Amino acid sequence: MILTTFSVFNMPQKVAKKASTFRIRLQDIGTLLGADYSIAWAINNNSQIVGASGGRAFLWSAEDGMVDIGTLPGVTSAIAMGINNRGEIVGSSGGHAFLWTAKGGMVELGVPYGSTSSNATSINDKGEVVGYYRVDGLQRSFMWSPKDGATDIGTLPGETMCYAANINDKGEVTGSTHSTSFPFGRAFLWSAKHGMREIGILPGTTTSVGLGINNKGQVAGISSAKPLSSGNAFMWSAKNGMVDLGVQEGAIFSAARSINEKGQIVGHSAYGSTKTQRAFLWTSEKGFVELPGLPNSMSSYAYAINNKGQATGASQIILPTGGITTHAVMWTTQ
Repeated sequence: MILTTFSVFNMPQKVAKKASTFRIRLQDIGTLLGADYSIAWAINNNSQIVGASGGRAFLWSAEDGMVDIGTLPGVTSAIAMGINNRGEIVGSSGGHAFLWTAKGGMVELGVPYGSTSSNATSINDKGEVVGYYRVDGLQRSFMWSPKDGATDIGTLPGETMCYAANINDKGEVTGSTHSTSFPFGRAFLWSAKHGMREIGILPGTTTSVGLGINNKGQVAGISSAKPLSSGNAFMWSAKNGMVDLGVQEGAIFSAARSINEKGQIVGHSAYGSTKTQRAFLWTSEKGFVELPGLPNSMSSYAYAINNKGQATGASQIILPTGGITTHAVMWTTQ
């Protein structure tokens, strides 16, 4: 396990405000025994992290380290994508969406409609789950609850496919509906009461996707002119609409992946022709702050942030042999 502390002197890029100094603690949370890589996708307010290592789903905590949570019967692989504050985990095993609890272990979510594969992406503190599945060659999205089972959440008018990325404790869902390239199309906000509505795109762009949502209904994501090659991170709210967060200095695009209750956002930006990725933290007070990678890192990605300001993701590193691997990490800001 690697622990590294960095002091950061920060001046926001978009608006000059009073400069501040703060510390970032970087922790390599390792891999499962025998695995050569790991990647973390989510973190809850108890500092529990989930992800995948060596093709297996894991749960990490400071007390127990990284623990393999198993697979569905008859398959050998799994990936954990989301965790709530009760420690309930969702993801996919052998191409089937699952729910894992400490008491019941891993069980398959019943995603109907004749689906051929499914993946659960997020779970809220009520135990409501969102994800996506494939049926008749199309990608669709669902919300699942212990009471009602799975419900297809539909698409925006004129679209045929849907990607549900995240759900908050109010049951509001964000993601993107689209007709062709995954996952870019039109970002949406969905609820059982109000249905699905488009939340827009940034000026000069053609596609958008919502990737994170907090309990205030604020959405973080990316709006792009050409998927995965250009675009800016955004924050959307019902009051202010879609606000362009810009990019870090020198970057060619930025993607906002997660937002907590304080409005702190994490994600990653791409640089140069090789599109090297660097993780970032964004706040309204500090603007963009780069989150450092592990020693000898090529790229780093921040995928989730909790209400303590702890973020998780992955750092891609060059091995002494010249090979490349990826390790799950946690950043703590002070």
